[in-house]
Amino acid sequence: MISLFGFPVYTTSLKNETYDRKNIYNVIKENFNKEKIRDKNSEYGNLHHSLVDWDNPNFIVPDFSSLQPLYNKKITEYLNTFLFKNKSYRFKYNIINYSCMESGQSMNDHFHVNCDFVAVHYFKFNPKVHTPTTFINTHSFSKYLTNIRPNLLNILNVNDDENSWLQSEKTLDILEDDITFSPAILHHKVNTQKKSDDLRITIALNINVE
Repeated sequence: MISLFGFPVYTTSLKNETYDRKNIYNVIKENFNKEKIRDKNSEYGNLHHSLVDWDNPNFIVPDFSSLQPLYNKKITEYLNTFLFKNKSYRFKYNIINYSCMESGQSMNDHFHVNCDFVAVHYFKFNPKVHTPTTFINTHSFSKYLTNIRPNLLNILNVNDDENSWLQSEKTLDILEDDITFSPAILHHKVNTQKKSDDLRITIALNINVE
């Protein structure tokens, strides 16, 4: 767990877990090849994504059932780090979206509504060529620190995660099959993908606690 701009962010891995990776990948790749920009009027950017388009008969819905118990396990790990008033809390989640990108594609700045927490599973991710999620510091001072407190930036190690409040943006070191959890109100985006034949695929979860 790290504090990112004051938000609790947790990254863990599904690398050693077993799930139906091959079939999920084949379905998403087939969908992507049909239409590389799935929603051309999307406010999220020039990418292939399934948000609010699950019922589209032109695309196959991937079978995520083999991932469900793994997601449950990892969500429980994250939520167990919080101090709840009532230990009998429950959570529910849904796979809100998968996204697929190739070189030149990106996702615009956004945050998730109607949920408490968000998870992003980096299903297909090559850290040598793919750009990770960029988290955005929305504190009003973040854009002006270099002007108003330049000496502080020279003294403190701004690259340290604990000093992320000094940065306007922050990326994490991500590997394939990592899953990252954060509060839903934390803004994030995905910068333009570099030139590569590798597809960048993520699966996003919306999590609610009750």
